[in-house]
Amino acid sequence: MCPINISCKQRVNDIHELFFIAFALEAVHCRAFFCMSRAWQCQDNETGMQKHSAEKHNAEKHSAEKHNEEDNEAEHENDATESSRSWSDVFFDEQNIVNTMQCLLVDTNKTIEDLSALCVAMHNNNVVLSFTHRGLMPIASAHMYIFPYIHMNKEQLRILRCEISQTKRTYAAVFQEVTYNVHGMPHAKVDSSVILFAANCLLLHGLSTTHLKKHGFSYTKLDKKNVLYHLNATLFTIINACNMRAGAAYAAARLLRKHGVSADC
Repeated sequence: MCPINISCKQRVNDIHELFFIAFALEAVHCRAFFCMSRAWQCQDNETGMQKHSAEKHNAEKHSAEKHNEEDNEAEHENDATESSRSWSDVFFDEQNIVNTMQCLLVDTNKTIEDLSALCVAMHNNNVVLSFTHRGLMPIASAHMYIFPYIHMNKEQLRILRCEISQTKRTYAAVFQEVTYNVHGMPHAKVDSSVILFAANCLLLHGLSTTHLKKHGFSYTKLDKKNVLYHLNATLFTIINACNMRAGAAYAAARLLRKHGVSADC
């Protein structure tokens, strides 16, 4: 067999062709590697975005759950506070006593004598949960004083409904052909200092003289000197008629300072 002789020119061409093929293969490999790297990068970005979105969703969900828990705790605290609050507090505490006494005096002539009689009745009688068809009759043995339903606020009406639904002991009574229902046992009397505080407020800001004229009544506000005179005289009458405890007037004066009530207001 004769050996194959390859010329130098042909050998150089073959080497160039081999280099070209190798370069092409390397370029294809680099391009494929680049495409695969881009695909992996896109996949990592998508995975990162999904992870970030999931973490954000979890954070929002946790925040919403935390707010719900706080709202529930606040509602439980409010319910506990309301459940521990007696119905008499929304009528006879220092924030509500002035309005209560005004409403109890609606059916009277609203004179100083009427106010004094109401203070004496509140001091000498227990507070009861008693109702007529017109309203609440809260003073035992003083059936002439009625707090009309139409003058009650939403909180008072709601607490009264809750108290009636929870009270098992109920009985009916009749006074001067008027039937009324009594729920539960009598409550403690209104504190003497709170009664004097309300009387002070009503006298300081409600005293006036009434004159009957042709077209009705006219009201004239008393000057400061006359207001203080009638105020001191009326409070003296109430304290002596009720035989109030020592220090009741001083405690009432502290309540007046606490709520910013004075003759100059």
